[in-house]
Amino acid sequence: MSIIDNYLSLNIPQAVNRCLLMGRELGISHKYQSQQIPSDIKKDIMKFLMDRYVSTQGYQARQCYFNAQMVFLNSLSSKLSGRIKYCEGLYANNKIPFGIPHAWVILDDQYLVDTTMVTDVLGSRKRDLSDRYIGQFPDGVEYEGICIDDDFAIERLQTTQESISFLDDYQSGFTYMKKLEKLLKK
Repeated sequence: MSIIDNYLSLNIPQAVNRCLLMGRELGISHKYQSQQIPSDIKKDIMKFLMDRYVSTQGYQARQCYFNAQMVFLNSLSSKLSGRIKYCEGLYANNKIPFGIPHAWVILDDQYLVDTTMVTDVLGSRKRDLSDRYIGQFPDGVEYEGICIDDDFAIERLQTTQESISFLDDYQSGFTYMKKLEKLLKK
């Protein structure tokens, strides 16, 4: 059993956990695997990320929602339009025995791109992003989440003009969680 599976089995009443459990029932929650991105695709995503390094304030630590949402929004007006999906869920690693609410993007429905997490948490963040999780991430790291549908993400970001969690959005009355609840009732 994975760290995230163990964590979710504790039934901790947290919106992200509830959304992931409903997402599992609906078949829309996914566990993401570390995998190497083909060199031509990796070149495209790295160029895209580096071109937007300044506008995203350098993909700062502890700013996962902002980082992932800016990557998603910036992709809409690029040659990567339609290829990047915004995702939220839980991150865990073998040094932290529980899930941490987190956000990232998925490229081409398969490659995880996390501009927030770094391979050396005690070291300085590398400007060339070579320390970020772009396709591959270390053994013992787990991600499980839901890719938020593009229209919902765009509308929510335009309406609020804030960078916050969609799964744990108490300010809006847990809009996304209610959407999942309605889907389960069908």
